[in-house]
Amino acid sequence: MNFHFKMLDYKIFLIYKFNIFLRYFSFFILMISSRQVYANQTITLMTPPSPAEFYVNVAKELFKISNTEYRQEIHPLPDIFNIMKTVDQENPKIYSTVAILNEKNLNTFYNTGHIANIQTAFFSLKEAKLNINSLESAKKLNKICVWLDSVLYKYLISQGFENLAPVPTVAQCADNLYKKKADAWFNSESTVVKTVHAKKLDVKSLNKGFSPLDVTFFLAVTKNAPKDMIEKLQKADKIIKETGRYDAILTQYRDALFLPN
Repeated sequence: MNFHFKMLDYKIFLIYKFNIFLRYFSFFILMISSRQVYANQTITLMTPPSPAEFYVNVAKELFKISNTEYRQEIHPLPDIFNIMKTVDQENPKIYSTVAILNEKNLNTFYNTGHIANIQTAFFSLKEAKLNINSLESAKKLNKICVWLDSVLYKYLISQGFENLAPVPTVAQCADNLYKKKADAWFNSESTVVKTVHAKKLDVKSLNKGFSPLDVTFFLAVTKNAPKDMIEKLQKADKIIKETGRYDAILTQYRDALFLPN
């Protein structure tokens, strides 16, 4: 009789231990699942070290309107696109950045929102008497100054330019041009004029050369993002325009973008 009771006690003990194991195992699985769901519903917004605040704040407003969780990471510009291009469907991390709207990027990433349009040009000093009327003529210059953290730098590289002189700040391009350390400066007209004014240099001494393109920037998201997230962001893009929130951000940065009142 005692033997049977002991066996019964031992079985009860084993069942008790097994139940505890199941609880911990279930909790562990739940934690993994929760982390996976969180990762699949959170976007990592990647920006260069000194991004244009207007673009970043428009992106953040799109996340806010669409109730999309996000966090921000800072990387050098070339690394941002290298990271995003390596993401596949098996990767749990979803990335986004502000990118140039072109066929290649549209095929690689989701387009979830229009950020801005800018007109670019090659600027030189009038006294240099340079005739920059095409990309090919610009390639023949000695040095073209360009902002290192700008996507325009990446654009010129993609066009085969080998005479670029990238610098960490926009102001340095103004200095290099006026001190004749560079033949031309490639940027948007609003940025060039704003920077030259801020440094109290003579805007009238500038010559605007070839304008290769009007650049459209969009919020690019890696294609491992769930469909409902993309749809919410695309809907947010309409809401931000229709409700005037985009215009409010634009007004806030009007001076920084050197836009007319």
